[in-house]
Amino acid sequence: MNFNVTTLAVVMLLSGAASAAEPVVTALREAIDKSIDWYQLFPSENDTKPMKPIVALRWPNNIRGSTDGATVVWVDKGRAEAVVAIYPWEELFIHEFDSLSRGTLVARSDEEVVWNPNKPGLQFHPIDDVPPPAESALVRLRQMKSLTKHFKATLLGWVADNSQREELRMMTRPIYRYEIDKPDKVQDGAIFAYATGTDPEVLLVIEAFGDAGRYAWQYAFVRRSSGGLEGRIRNKIVWVAEKYPQKKNRQSNHVEFSRPLDEVLATER
Repeated sequence: MNFNVTTLAVVMLLSGAASAAEPVVTALREAIDKSIDWYQLFPSENDTKPMKPIVALRWPNNIRGSTDGATVVWVDKGRAEAVVAIYPWEELFIHEFDSLSRGTLVARSDEEVVWNPNKPGLQFHPIDDVPPPAESALVRLRQMKSLTKHFKATLLGWVADNSQREELRMMTRPIYRYEIDKPDKVQDGAIFAYATGTDPEVLLVIEAFGDAGRYAWQYAFVRRSSGGLEGRIRNKIVWVAEKYPQKKNRQSNHVEFSRPLDEVLATER
């Protein structure tokens, strides 16, 4: 994710503060916050009540030059069903979506369907040889944090020889903890981030899944970068995401929408 010199100059000009960095960030953050409402996400085609968007994390990526960005989750009945990264990239204002659904979902903008993945967003796998989810929600949170010790994630980068390989840092707290009042198949869960700085490149979703009284821990990795990615459990590679994913297929689980950055920021003047 990048925020180049040309873009920075445009933002400064539009913010009326070419000599001060803070108004630039403020204008961009206001644009990010307002843009969340550009899209309404629904658990299925038949649902009429949109899911609730929650800003899970705000981040800059100073290593790659982004001054501001946000990770937002859309929540249904306490479970995160979709995630979007909102950030500037060169001359564009990006919304990068991934489905976290165990089923399918629908996104609309101005009442038009713009995203309708045709299969579940995540493939979950069991976490073997660990204690089952506890009865106490507080203890389950401690369990999930402990489970993350079994996992690692790596950014392989954007070049063919993987010479940009980077072991990602797992952020110590989950960026979103489920708030499920009436457990059904999903009793509990949380989303953990592996980041460059504070910018997530990979997400790890951990859920207590099953039937009442017989829940077990499951996990799934989620792409948050266009670079190659790798996920491991107990040092065994269990997940690989290829470089430069296809991002224009509106029925895919990974999709990106963009608008000209200068037009977006002009509305904040």
